[in-house]
Amino acid sequence: MAGMIRKFLNTKIDKHIDGLNFHKSWGELFALFLLFGGFVVAFRLEYPFVAYFVISLFAFLFGRIYYVKRRTQSILASVLAILAFIIGFVAGSFNHSRIFVILLFLFFFFLSYWLHMKEYLVIFKSESFLK
Repeated sequence: MAGMIRKFLNTKIDKHIDGLNFHKSWGELFALFLLFGGFVVAFRLEYPFVAYFVISLFAFLFGRIYYVKRRTQSILASVLAILAFIIGFVAGSFNHSRIFVILLFLFFFFLSYWLHMKEYLVIFKSESFLK
């Protein structure tokens, strides 16, 4: 019995000792980077107005990224990165309202997505841009 347990533990440990497989876990590593980046950006912004402006720009950018990626690739990595950034930004928001940060992010994210979907804003390689 002890031999079976040792064998089981060794196989589990051996799979994880090989190191991180960057090819398979790039989404999680990028999300971790954005989590830390969002925290640092929010922590460094002292004035609430500037923080609200920055989160609005990031939300607009992430809305565009989500629109582009939703049809070409699996969106799980994109959604994970977006959520990681907003969680990091909210965690680093000591000088500003966290609820307002989340509401601004959601508003500008969906506004950007809607503007791209209705083709008020277009992507460079799309047919409506080339007309």
